[in-house]
Amino acid sequence: MKKSHKINNLKIFQLQIANATNYQKENNVNSIDLSSEVVLDSSIKPQHSYHFTKPKSIFITGVTGFVGAFLLQELLNQTSADIYCLVRSPNANFGKMRIKKNLESYGIWDESLSNRIIPISGNLSKPLFGLSNEEFDTIASQIDVIYHSAARLTYIANYSQLKAINVLGTQEILRLACHIKVKPVHYLSTVAVFESSAYYGKKLKEDDPLIHSKDIYLGYSQSKWVAEKIVTLARDRGLPVCIYRPPLISGHSETGVWNTEDITCKLIKGCFELGYAPDLDFIFELSPVDYIVKSIVCLSQQKKLLGQAFNLNNPNTIHSRGLVNLCQSFGYAVQLIPYEQWLLKLGDETTNNKPNTLAPLLPFFRSRWSENKITIPQIYENTKRSYLDCQNTLNILAKSGIQCPALDFKLMTIYILYFINSGFLKLPKRVRLPLPSYLTAQKLSLFTEKQVQEFCTGSISKCFGEEFAIYDDGGKVKISRMPNTHLNLVSRVLEVKGKCHQIKRGSSIIAEYDVPINPWYYRQNSSATVPYSILMEIALQPCGFLSAYLGTTLLYPNQSFYFRNLDGCGIIFKDIDIQGKTITNTSTLISTSNIQGMILQSFNFQLVYDEEIFYQGEASFGHFSPEVLANQVGLDLGKNVLPWYKKENTLKLPEIDLNLLTQESRNKYYKINPNQPHYCLAQHQLDLLNEVKIIAKGGKYQKGYIYARKDIKPTDWYFKCHFYQDPVMPGSLGVEAMLQAM
Repeated sequence: MKKSHKINNLKIFQLQIANATNYQKENNVNSIDLSSEVVLDSSIKPQHSYHFTKPKSIFITGVTGFVGAFLLQELLNQTSADIYCLVRSPNANFGKMRIKKNLESYGIWDESLSNRIIPISGNLSKPLFGLSNEEFDTIASQIDVIYHSAARLTYIANYSQLKAINVLGTQEILRLACHIKVKPVHYLSTVAVFESSAYYGKKLKEDDPLIHSKDIYLGYSQSKWVAEKIVTLARDRGLPVCIYRPPLISGHSETGVWNTEDITCKLIKGCFELGYAPDLDFIFELSPVDYIVKSIVCLSQQKKLLGQAFNLNNPNTIHSRGLVNLCQSFGYAVQLIPYEQWLLKLGDETTNNKPNTLAPLLPFFRSRWSENKITIPQIYENTKRSYLDCQNTLNILAKSGIQCPALDFKLMTIYILYFINSGFLKLPKRVRLPLPSYLTAQKLSLFTEKQVQEFCTGSISKCFGEEFAIYDDGGKVKISRMPNTHLNLVSRVLEVKGKCHQIKRGSSIIAEYDVPINPWYYRQNSSATVPYSILMEIALQPCGFLSAYLGTTLLYPNQSFYFRNLDGCGIIFKDIDIQGKTITNTSTLISTSNIQGMILQSFNFQLVYDEEIFYQGEASFGHFSPEVLANQVGLDLGKNVLPWYKKENTLKLPEIDLNLLTQESRNKYYKINPNQPHYCLAQHQLDLLNEVKIIAKGGKYQKGYIYARKDIKPTDWYFKCHFYQDPVMPGSLGVEAMLQAM
């Protein structure tokens, strides 16, 4: 009989109480002289002068974390540099996979930029990052600037446990910065470096020196205090550095994406689980992660700012009671009670076999400090906290249009919706906020989201039945699937009229798509509207699902087929903001023509919201065998036809000839001009033009001629989304490119 390895909740609680006692003993601040820890190797100093240049190669740490992931994304978007990423991994391929997986988890991976990400397998806590002298030399000679965001963030570890990464790792970053050639260091510190009792009640400016360390109790804060002091030592020796001090960092202000392992997230969830929140006189200075990284990259690109420190705290603060009120307004039953009572209830819940999200943090909440024997959260109350001035930072950022969003009802709604969508939070029992209908509606689906996903990338037989097993992975034949991941725009199928093997006119499907709040295609579009390509995909994808359900390709069960959109037309009756809404698609089969190796079908479709049709049209598709598809000649009849302006009898030169890959074009055409807000090109995944030529009176009818070009790469993001086992560029994006050119 095997011995059970399960530990009951009472044992866990007892272990946590023991940890709390040990935590206090190990973090006896009187036994640590932080000032004596501020030592920088005497060999770490610049040997050459530094000349500010646009970086071609950037070195960054922390990219497998939360802030580091978004900082990497911002650097990829705002620079053209190759970015060397220090990551713990046995080899570069595994390191690249870790980076990709992390960015994907936050919805910010962009395959088209991935070739600029260069993983460096190393360990921040080791001398030279664990690299050989030759490897360290090579990196030091290649990179032009360093962004150091990596740190071990924990609220229950002591200074000695954090020193290797947070302090000695920072020293190795400074060593790299001074080695061979001088590289500026942009160091991510924290407002927690000013936790000393010497700063209680004081207003501190960004250029005030960091002096006092008395009564800094958290091991993390101690380690960051020492690390920032070491960075200032390097600055005093002539190394160009900038120091950025964020407060608690919240989720993305547009998507709501947040690291739910963060203490603020756990505090919110734990209080919801408990039904109670501690009544403290506490100010939350939460700064969204997108504000943090945009600020760092913007400030770091200005030569005159080298050597300065910047406080990135949110000027729009919210009291802890106000935050609880916001949560109550969404329908969550949470009551404010005195802190000591809250601690007792949290301990009782854990003891009574009701695990709470905050249970692992009990040592942090229970440990007593200072002569008054109070806890860390009580030490942070308004009567003791320092006030960090950030006006200089705000003034500089205002010139670039960067502002820190307030934690108000709007932003909190975005966060709560993300928590619910991601499964981190449950719906409140009494819903009071305007949640998207798909979160509250109880619907009976003919095909669930899981079954739809099986059709997209999994086992087709798990969606449609065993007869379709011939198309599963490992089968002899294949058919095109429905688009997946970023381009999957079907959430469920409510109804299908028609039966397999009965491919008849009038067969129909009713499907729904739950549009997220602020999805990627809204964020990346040139204006706050849904891109036409997305409307096309919402309209067309159920047609492909219906065709597959009816067993269209089973007419030739031993034949593989490719599915292609051939033609179509659509009318938009009303331009609506579809964010957070559930769109209903009704599509009907109009006709089917069957020729050996080729099956042609036509459908009509309607998109409806709130019982109102806002988009409808018709579309034609074809299922093609590999042999038939290979012989399709297209509109140009298989010939290489020159663009009109290149033909021999055309002597006109373009009045406008744009290379949209240059930085000048990026600044002019990809940033919103307040005077012409709609004349702006889309970015990232919707960036579909490389070159545009315009002849005012050109073309067959002399009414104007546009020639546009986009270089297609095998690594472009949409090939993985469209389709599984049959990568092809979506025709909808071709239409989007034409609209952008016009």
